[in-house]
Amino acid sequence: MPKHYDLSEESADLDTLARQVNDLVGVEKKKLQRRKLAASPDAALPKWLRNPLTRGIVFGSIVSILVMVLLFVVFITFRRALELKIKVPDIVGKNYRVVKTTLTQQGLKVKIKKIQNNDKPQGTVVAILPIAGTKVPPNSEVTITVTIKKGQPLEPLDPQDQNKDTHPSDPAPPEGEPEVHTAKLPDVIGMVDDKAKMALKNLKLGLEITITQKSDPDQSEHQVLACDPKPGTLLTAGDTVHLIVNIHTASVETPEPDHGLVSVPDYAGRSGKEAIKELEKLGFAVSDSTEKTRLQSPGYVIKTDPSAGAKLPHGSTIKVIIAGN
Repeated sequence: MPKHYDLSEESADLDTLARQVNDLVGVEKKKLQRRKLAASPDAALPKWLRNPLTRGIVFGSIVSILVMVLLFVVFITFRRALELKIKVPDIVGKNYRVVKTTLTQQGLKVKIKKIQNNDKPQGTVVAILPIAGTKVPPNSEVTITVTIKKGQPLEPLDPQDQNKDTHPSDPAPPEGEPEVHTAKLPDVIGMVDDKAKMALKNLKLGLEITITQKSDPDQSEHQVLACDPKPGTLLTAGDTVHLIVNIHTASVETPEPDHGLVSVPDYAGRSGKEAIKELEKLGFAVSDSTEKTRLQSPGYVIKTDPSAGAKLPHGSTIKVIIAGN
């Protein structure tokens, strides 16, 4: 009879061996996966960040927040810069030393340009760049055009001004430099004209006083009805003050046509509209023209023709030349 072998034990051993081999292979696969993961750039990231889509959303959000913060900082900086800007004052017609002091106290540099002009007192500012009202950053340079008398050498008005800009930190003028005299225009409205003129002369500024007569029966005779500039305005040496004085109609003397001469006021550096209006009140026929110039702000008077100081009969034509854009 053929032999029969019992293979049950051998089969059980083979199954056990197969399981052990599978377990060993699984362990090695896991080790291999861990090694690959450790070598990956994303190994240091949390599991929830290892997904490319999730990572893109997170990084995009961070970048957006940083951009918004940067834009906010830029906005705040720009806004503060605008708030710190300085408005250039309207100082045309003033003495240059007063102007220089005003501008330097506001934190601006001053550059002085000289021009020969015999119609205005020496050292009068006739133009400013940038023009009045412009807002500029602190420490900006402002150029003022200053008059000097014709026939005098083109020397610096101030030894410190030659080839040098003025800065707020510059030292005070040396001893011996002429003092700048200024005073506020007193309220002369309502005064008798003689007392008003005396009050102006007592300022000792050498003011030029011009008078226009006007009839108002409700006011006292010889009473000052108005003045230009307004009371309280800061005056410097050589400025012009125009008084309007009440004269009752019966007292007004009508000058002879050939002898009633009126002096042309100095309107250089003043508003063109105001100059035309005042000249018409003085009885002149007025025409105007514009001229491009860097020596005067647009809308302000450059000169008149005939020039200031000329004595003309009533009805004469005066041409006002105004700075254009």
